[in-house]
Amino acid sequence: MRVIGLTGGIGCGKSTVARIFTLMGYPVYSADIEAHRLRSQPHITTQIAHHFNLQTPFDNKTLANLVFGDADALQWLNQLIHPLVTSDFLQWTAQKRLESHKVVVMESAILFEAGLETLFHTTLCVTAPTELCLQRLIQRGLSRQESLQRIACQMSMAEKEQRSDFVIHNDEVQSVLKQVYELYIVNC
Repeated sequence: MRVIGLTGGIGCGKSTVARIFTLMGYPVYSADIEAHRLRSQPHITTQIAHHFNLQTPFDNKTLANLVFGDADALQWLNQLIHPLVTSDFLQWTAQKRLESHKVVVMESAILFEAGLETLFHTTLCVTAPTELCLQRLIQRGLSRQESLQRIACQMSMAEKEQRSDFVIHNDEVQSVLKQVYELYIVNC
C-alpha cells in the first residue's frame, strides 16, 4: 500500500484532487474534516474555550477569527489538534484494513507545517495562482481580507512545491484529472 500525502494552499483545489482519488476507488482521509470532528469532542472544546476565554459552545467562525489573526494562537491550536489528527489517521488506516488498497491518501492543508511528511511514501502538492485562490475563497463566503489573512498563515506555495514529490497545477488551464491520472500511471 502506498500512502500519499496531499497538500496545497487554501483554495488551491486539494479537495478536488481528493475527490478524484475517491472516484478512483482509493480511501481518502481529510485532515481538515477530521480535525473539526476531533475539535468538537467535549474535553478538547473545553481546553480551547479555556485557552481563548470563550463561552461554550462557540462556532467555527469565532475560533477562525481568533486564530487567523494571531500566529501564536494558531500555533497553539495546531499543537493541540494535529497530534490527535495524526493518531486518528494511523488508527483509521489500521481499522479499515487498508493494506488491500493500492493507494491511500491523506489530505492536509498543513501537511509540512504539522511535520506529517514522514507518514507518506509520496507527497503531492496542489497549486493554483493566488488570484484564483482568492476568487474561490470569496465564492465560499470569505471576504478578500479574510482570504488573504488565511493564505498568509500558511507556508508559501513555493516552499510547499519544493518540499513535495509531485505538483498538480489547478490553474483552470491544465487538466487536473489528466495530471492525477498521469501521476497515478507513472508512480502507483
